[in-house]
Amino acid sequence: MRRMFRRSNSGSIDSTPESRYARIKTAGWLMRLFDKRIVLSSELFACTAWCLGGLDFCLQGLIKEAASYTPVSKNEDEMATLEELKRVSLYNLGNALEDFLQEHPRHHKSARALLQAECREMHSTRMKRPRSYAMAAKRLEELFGLDRESVDLCEFLFINRSFEPVESYFEDNLQAMRFGGIDFLAHMLGITASRCRNILRELAYLGIAEVDRRFVALEDSIRDLWTESDSTRVSQSFCRPLEGEALPLENFSIPAEQVEHVRALLRQPSDRPMHILLYGAPGTGKTTFARSLAAAEGIPAWSVSPPQGADNDRRAQLTAGVRIASQNDKAFLLVDEAERILDCDMFSREKNVDKAWLNTFLEKPGQRVLWITNHVHHLEGAVRRRFHFSIHFEPLGSRERSAMWRQILERRGVLNRVNDAELTELSRTYDVPASVMEMSVTQAAALTGRKRSAFVPALRRVVDSYETLLRDGGKQRKKIAVAPHYDPKGVSLEGSVDTLVNKLSRVDRMLRSGGELNAGAATMLFYGPPGTGKTALARYLADRLDRECKVVRASDLLGPYVGMTEANIAEAFRDAERDDAVLVIDEADSFLFPREKAAHSWETTQVNEFLTALEECRGFCICTSNRRENMDQAAMRRFSHKIAFTYSKPEQVQALYDALLAPLTSEPMSKELETELLAMRRLTPGDFHAVRSRMLFDGGKGVEHHVLLEGLRNEQELKLDIDRRGMGFLK
Repeated sequence: MRRMFRRSNSGSIDSTPESRYARIKTAGWLMRLFDKRIVLSSELFACTAWCLGGLDFCLQGLIKEAASYTPVSKNEDEMATLEELKRVSLYNLGNALEDFLQEHPRHHKSARALLQAECREMHSTRMKRPRSYAMAAKRLEELFGLDRESVDLCEFLFINRSFEPVESYFEDNLQAMRFGGIDFLAHMLGITASRCRNILRELAYLGIAEVDRRFVALEDSIRDLWTESDSTRVSQSFCRPLEGEALPLENFSIPAEQVEHVRALLRQPSDRPMHILLYGAPGTGKTTFARSLAAAEGIPAWSVSPPQGADNDRRAQLTAGVRIASQNDKAFLLVDEAERILDCDMFSREKNVDKAWLNTFLEKPGQRVLWITNHVHHLEGAVRRRFHFSIHFEPLGSRERSAMWRQILERRGVLNRVNDAELTELSRTYDVPASVMEMSVTQAAALTGRKRSAFVPALRRVVDSYETLLRDGGKQRKKIAVAPHYDPKGVSLEGSVDTLVNKLSRVDRMLRSGGELNAGAATMLFYGPPGTGKTALARYLADRLDRECKVVRASDLLGPYVGMTEANIAEAFRDAERDDAVLVIDEADSFLFPREKAAHSWETTQVNEFLTALEECRGFCICTSNRRENMDQAAMRRFSHKIAFTYSKPEQVQALYDALLAPLTSEPMSKELETELLAMRRLTPGDFHAVRSRMLFDGGKGVEHHVLLEGLRNEQELKLDIDRRGMGFLK
């Protein structure tokens, strides 16, 4: 279907300065194209009529030519048709003229000459660029360093998409923006085809235009250079001064030598390329660190504006940002959320183009850029090699969170509203980034005023709401602490709990005083029947050492993809060491089965990763297992301490009964029942907890001793029955 131009509602062609300028420019392009003997199509007539204000001159010229032919009687039909065309609406005139010339081809040469002459006259009407066009040209020069010919091509691309008759002819009919139409595009702009191709490549590289074999178009952010009058808003759509709170660099958990290394790089001459990568989990302070670097060095910095659309828009932002930053000595550009630019998928053709662009950008002299990303696992080696330095930002551990809470509270003048115990509880309970801490402190202070007692509850409400939102409405799973009624005397193990506590306390004091633990020296295996209190004792030991207890189940570490389990294992050990926590791995036998029984290579890899992590562990690690006999023998050698848990001995049975079940009854126990209780040989602490929970569920107080013993007998009988029959598919 042929598209024709539309006039304004008043019936006349729009006569604003911008429209008149576009019409004069279009007349010049058409004037040159007529030299190429282009086809006289309806779209060409419509475009010419739009820029010249009509085609009456052409009709009059053709009528005059027809009248000059002899004999005149043979030209009467042509002249009559041309007279009728005068009455055709401007909207339909292009189609009518095309049909006429197809029927009467002898008028082609005259029509072409008439149109070209009129376009030449229109083009000779010199007109300065209107304000919006002059402003866009200046911005293209300042932001991207474009020369006159490149600006002219951008101006054509803008006019082409802004006026329907122009787009209908140049893009749809002439196809000047396609690969095969470059000669047309170059000729109408008055440049060589080679130069035109180079400009298009440059515009694509800079992110100014999307260039494909089938079309060329300005990016949306570039079109705004013509339409947005506020220069500040335009420049800030590409980059803006890096603003926000800066902290002393020593406040960050980054080794001092790394911080000093980056500062030394920033002091290098500005003409040298410098690309620094800051990566790590969200909320670990990467952006604040960049602001603090600029403040510490006393240098200006700019930040690429948040991404709005396509990746090409990000290219334009980068190009403009680097150019602006380079105008200030030692300044740098910060690129936040850089994943979309840095993550080049090798299996995508478009991403291969991005990869080539990125590698060129990273090698270009004079670029000083700090890149921020939350993950790097998809970064190709070729990209990684081009960074001059990188810093990994670990998630905040309990100790770092405590320090961060204290800094924020002190900075906001409300540190006196939180005592040390509450501060410790906040840092251990809430694994949140610094930005959430800042928000919660600010909000709680504003809402509670001078009510000191209301401050911490308000603080918790804000953080709780954040964590609930992260869990899609689910409540935070509370960390299990040592039970208030826990008594280590109820645990039956080789050796004594007190001796174990004393050994671990000596190691703890050495670590806290700055000493270094030999790798693997504090790795322990707690093994024995289910319910014997292995995990509970591990929590108790962590509490006695005043360290956070990180309990991880095997199911928490197993990943659905090859390599993910190994990564989870390494991360669990790394996190515990960073937080100075006691790492407890339940059901560790899932990873420590004999490797000769592995059915797949990845199973062996998981065992190897676990054993390596144990060997290199420089903190406290306690693994629990119900089935030591199924474990890899090499794994057993990796544990410095192997502690067997057994069924409760009579003294432990008595201690557990007194602590957990006796408080449920008010009567003394008879000698017969006491003898029966102490004769039970296959009870565990878990059995006593199970009976207690069941009794509390049924009513709680006033339970008779024989009912409690019946519950214990049932728990013991269940274990005996399982031993006789075998368990599940193992029987």
